[in-house]
Amino acid sequence: MFRKQIVLRAGGYQYDGYPPVEDYDLWCRLARRGCQFANLPEALVRYRVHVGGMKTSKLRGILKGTMRLKMMHWRDQMDFQARLRLFAERVLLLLPPKLVLWLFLKTQIKKSL
Repeated sequence: MFRKQIVLRAGGYQYDGYPPVEDYDLWCRLARRGCQFANLPEALVRYRVHVGGMKTSKLRGILKGTMRLKMMHWRDQMDFQARLRLFAERVLLLLPPKLVLWLFLKTQIKKSL
């Protein structure tokens, strides 16, 4: 959820380089403007990741788009840890998508609803 006027003042959805990452672009622009974000304490939806889903079929585009946006919005504020993570994301581009998906699933915190 978000306040519509705040998103409109930030220019709304604009990014069209890699469609699966347009939300991330908006969030980066909002964060750069000082907007605050929060998570609700309880899960409201279940996010299912599977081999046939977007995380696998468009994985390379999602990674490329995310890395591009990080450089575009945060390059001047990246510390060593952030640059190391960006390097690791570049390495993921060299791996088969199914292996990247497996790694992603193994690193997620699992909570039942």
